[in-house]
Amino acid sequence: MKIDRITCRVVDFPLDREFHPAWARGRNQPNLLMVLIEVDTDDGLTGIGAAHAGLEAAVTIERFVAPYFIGQDPMHVESLVPVLRDTEILGAPVYCMETTLWDIVGKAAGLPVARLWGGYSDRVIAYCATAEVRSPAQRVEDVKRMLDEGYRAVKFRFHLPDPLEDLKVVEAVRAAVGCACGGSRNLSPATTTTGCAASATGWTRSRSPAARTTTACTSSSC
Repeated sequence: MKIDRITCRVVDFPLDREFHPAWARGRNQPNLLMVLIEVDTDDGLTGIGAAHAGLEAAVTIERFVAPYFIGQDPMHVESLVPVLRDTEILGAPVYCMETTLWDIVGKAAGLPVARLWGGYSDRVIAYCATAEVRSPAQRVEDVKRMLDEGYRAVKFRFHLPDPLEDLKVVEAVRAAVGCACGGSRNLSPATTTTGCAASATGWTRSRSPAARTTTACTSSSC
């Protein structure tokens, strides 16, 4: 099995209100950029992944990753990952392209990747991730709404100048809804790392009311 084509789409979703991410103080983020990637093989399998990134990720992989991936066996993940690690010095989240390789491995084996890695459960707790810095009262209101929507876990974002003020948010939420170790409604902390990157050659742009999409052409000779 060989990789014979890599396709990338950069999707730009406008947000309907101001968004001030906790990881970028003072910044209003007007949109959400996502890179969607498909890695096709000569056996007809396609690995799919995505990353919170823009054109810089696609261009970086086009120039520094795709030339090494085209023609390689996607099942040899361990031999391809060093290419991604070497490219990370450029700053773009190219490491996330590894997800597309594991997607192909799982499809070739006919098993979920989690099962290939030794996992035994086919269920995970869905959690709701917060993104903005909020006051204790606002966060309590947020968490109550999330629990009403069926979530059993919440991921908090903390970036206040004084860490003691961050702790007040946790204390307020626990007092209002309980915590994983007790309380009338269980609430457990959650953390995660997600994403994957994409590459392609050539770009065209299309627009729609819901999202602006930059689509890369497909190529067998990146």
